[in-house]
Amino acid sequence: MALEKKDVEEELKEKIQEKEKEVLELRQKIKEIESFVNSKSSDMEEWVKEKLSLQEALKKSEEREKSLELFCCLIEGRNRVNGNGVIARDGKWVKGLNVQWPVVVIGSTVVAATVVIYLVNFDFLLKSWNTYWLLALSSEELKQNFVC
Repeated sequence: MALEKKDVEEELKEKIQEKEKEVLELRQKIKEIESFVNSKSSDMEEWVKEKLSLQEALKKSEEREKSLELFCCLIEGRNRVNGNGVIARDGKWVKGLNVQWPVVVIGSTVVAATVVIYLVNFDFLLKSWNTYWLLALSSEELKQNFVC
């Protein structure tokens, strides 16, 4: 019986040693997992910080985009093209010529009337000049000078 008791004690000691080895191995694995998790959590913290900074940058860029769109709308609202293709700014500031259609109509009418009067007078002058030459050529004196 004493031998059996010693054998049982030795077996139990061996089992206890095996379990202690397993516990040590598990503790080592736990430390490895904790270090892995800590490294990943620090990476995760960096990623979260980077994500937040990128979100802030995105918000700022969206605000800039909105302000630029508003600015463009203001510019487009101020710059208008009237019927003559002239760009005007709200009637206050003028970019290009400030031409209004009644002025253009009156001016072009005056130019057209001047051209018509000139052509009529020119035609009258031509007719009177031709008449003068016909009268002059019909006179005997000129006929004698030009007759060969």
